[in-house]
Amino acid sequence: MFADLHIHSALSACADDDMTPNNILNMAVIKGLDVIAICDHNSCKQQPAIAKAAQDKPIQVVFGVEVTSSEEVHVLCYFKHLADCMEFDKWLKTVLMPIDNNEKFFGKQLIYDENDEVVDKVSVCLSLATSASLKEVIDKANACCGRCVFAHAISKSHGVIRQLGFIPEDIAISGIEVTDQKHTIELIKTHPRFENTLFFFNSDAHQLIDINERDFYITSKQWKDFWGEHT
Repeated sequence: MFADLHIHSALSACADDDMTPNNILNMAVIKGLDVIAICDHNSCKQQPAIAKAAQDKPIQVVFGVEVTSSEEVHVLCYFKHLADCMEFDKWLKTVLMPIDNNEKFFGKQLIYDENDEVVDKVSVCLSLATSASLKEVIDKANACCGRCVFAHAISKSHGVIRQLGFIPEDIAISGIEVTDQKHTIELIKTHPRFENTLFFFNSDAHQLIDINERDFYITSKQWKDFWGEHT
């Protein structure tokens, strides 16, 4: 199946305001994708509307969020079920920095309903690091039946390699996001234990035009292995 598992909605201050549930879903359908995940910064508040909007769309949705750990490492946390995602969100709220969002500096943090109407906005700043360590984030997501992937591990700031210079041994990571096949080769060479790990080639789209084409393909076996659904 063709996938893009790292797309931002307008809940992320850095994304365009037209990154609404239906706009994202419809663009993904136009581009021929089979499965997507909308992963906003440090909040799952957009996920219920996405679930409703996707009900009449010919596309699968995985629920997700991009968490910034206290080390300022970005981690994509994925959940197959909305209830698990929102359970994780309850915990996530407790580790957010109690600092109001500066809309003029960061941008708006809009929550849309399934009809793309603005129904609320998040007042606390979601662009900052949380107080939870990398291990705490991953352990909590796993406890909520989630799976974790290092976001843009090599290519950008907030990638685990850029931030830490290495990948900790005690981290229960399920996948690694890269932007280039060369990064896959490089990571396996320096970290052989990831030879059988699923590497993700997502868009990290903040505007509709940047959502993946049919570029990143996941086999049925890879997908089942990622979720631990061994047959």
